[in-house]
Amino acid sequence: MIEKLINLYERTEKSTLFYLTIILVAMFFIIGMSYSYRVYEKAQLNTKYENLKEKHELLKAENRDLELKTESLYEEVSRVANSRDIDEYTKLLMSRYIDNNKEIDIIRNEILYRNEISVAEASYQAMWIYVASVENNVDPLLTLSIALKENNLRHRVDNKVTVNEKRAKGMFQITPIVESIYNMNALIFEENVLMGAKFISKQLERYDSTRLALAHYNAGSKVHTALKSYPETIDYVKTVLNYYAIFQEKMSLD
Repeated sequence: MIEKLINLYERTEKSTLFYLTIILVAMFFIIGMSYSYRVYEKAQLNTKYENLKEKHELLKAENRDLELKTESLYEEVSRVANSRDIDEYTKLLMSRYIDNNKEIDIIRNEILYRNEISVAEASYQAMWIYVASVENNVDPLLTLSIALKENNLRHRVDNKVTVNEKRAKGMFQITPIVESIYNMNALIFEENVLMGAKFISKQLERYDSTRLALAHYNAGSKVHTALKSYPETIDYVKTVLNYYAIFQEKMSLD
């Protein structure tokens, strides 16, 4: 009887060792496969990362080339579009006329103060702002205030038409959308001013409110939301109206 028990124990022990060995071998196999898969997956991810990195560098290079080409195009168009040759007699007439027109004189003085340009060029710009405003039923001093806030009365800086990160151009910061509405080129000073005057005129007529019209010029059609929730628009409207009040006060002085 005892011998039978001993034999049964030995057989059980051998079976247990056998099964334990199989389990351990299986575990090591699974761990090995898992590790191999992770190594493979990591290698795949590294390959994808390198490919994406290479594509990113190529895109960056293409973007740099595109930016350089675009900048070169802007420079060429603006150079041709703004190369006016005003004869001496016309310069004299403009200066004499402006000396006798207080509104244009105020506009010219503000332009001269902020730009390194000749009196003749400042006179030309001032007259164009004045005429574009009057033709579109906008107070020239309001147009002046908008231009001052938008781009500090500067159409060009370092002999280049200013273009911001939103592609708004020149003195009134005309966007591509507004260019498409009026089918004009904002790089050209005269067309830039004309679009600005037309656009603010349209908003004044639409809202019958200077405050709301200015909010639209800055932030688009959601004027009431902008005046409540957009700090940039709140500041924009306040600043333009302050400029406008100052220029109106200058007009009232003898």
